[in-house]
This record gives sequence, structure tokens and C-alpha cells, in this order.
Amino acid sequence: MLTCLAGKQGSGRSPHREGGYLFSERDCAPCALKGTCLTKSQKRKAIYLKPEVLRHRPRGIKRAMRIRKTIERLFGEVKTCYRMHRATYRGLGRVTIQMLLTHVVANANKMAARLAARASVSSCGI
Repeated sequence: MLTCLAGKQGSGRSPHREGGYLFSERDCAPCALKGTCLTKSQKRKAIYLKPEVLRHRPRGIKRAMRIRKTIERLFGEVKTCYRMHRATYRGLGRVTIQMLLTHVVANANKMAARLAARASVSSCGI
């Protein structure tokens, strides 16, 4: 059984997803912490939790996912903005060189944008 921040017990498993817990609308409606738990469209809190997944989860998964998110965002940017959805060349060596050069260009563009932003801030007298 799960307990919310206000100390109320979850009403049981959700029929919609395996591992889901629902809290009562009667408990959530008058709660002072409603703004921190619920979005504007929600009337009650639903939490989806599978204990068996948490038991087998590796230790540093949160940190690893944060790093992965950063890396995936960079690859997605290169894929969409620099037309790397498909390699121009064939062969591992040539594709590696193409990826390296594309990432160098992407990093150079980011550095130029940051330097331009810094220069515009410093020229304003701030």
C-alpha cells in the first residue's frame, strides 16, 4: 500500500495498468498539498509502480539516465539539424569520419552561439 505526502493511503490497484495505485478523489479534493501532487486536469493521483522492476534496477540508474538524456539530445540534434538521419558515405571508417566532423561542426556552432550571447550581454553593460 502506498501513502501520499498528506499521509492518506492509496485505494488499491488500478484496473488500467498493472502496478498502478489510485488515491481517492475524496482525499485529494480538500488536500492542502493538491497543487504539488496533481495537475489541473487531474482529480486524483495515480501512481504506477512495479516493485519487481525496482528490485532489479541497477544502482546508478538515475544518474545514468540523466547522462543518457544529454547524449541522446545531442545525437537527435545532429540527426535533425545536420541531416545525419542517413550516412552519406559507406563503410565504418568513412561513416566514423563523417560523424566526427559533423559533431565538430555542431560543437563549433554551439560555441559560436554561446560566445555571441555572452558578447551581447557584456555589450549591454550588465
